[in-house]
Amino acid sequence: VGYECNPVDGCEPVCGDGFVVGDEVCDDDNLDDDDGCAADCTVEDGFVCDDGEPSLCLVDTDEDGVADDEDNCPDDANPDQEDDDLDGVGDACDEADTDIERVLSLLR
Repeated sequence: VGYECNPVDGCEPVCGDGFVVGDEVCDDDNLDDDDGCAADCTVEDGFVCDDGEPSLCLVDTDEDGVADDEDNCPDDANPDQEDDDLDGVGDACDEADTDIERVLSLLR
């Protein structure tokens, strides 16, 4: 499963079959481009793909490894998703806090 084998070339991964094998980074069960997983089974820029089979790829505008629908700051890269003031907006998107606001948020 996931490989095509012949006596001359041995076994090679089959991209587009929904199984992530060999050097494939993703495989979304098709060979379409612009859906997150390219026709060569690599993740396309601006997407993040899960480890499922087939792969599910979602938009990641800021390319920080967190899909936009789960990202607390989808336009600015913040892979750690820090949110010191616990307002649901990532620190990378928070407007500059005053020193006292930052201290108070850390004490909460």
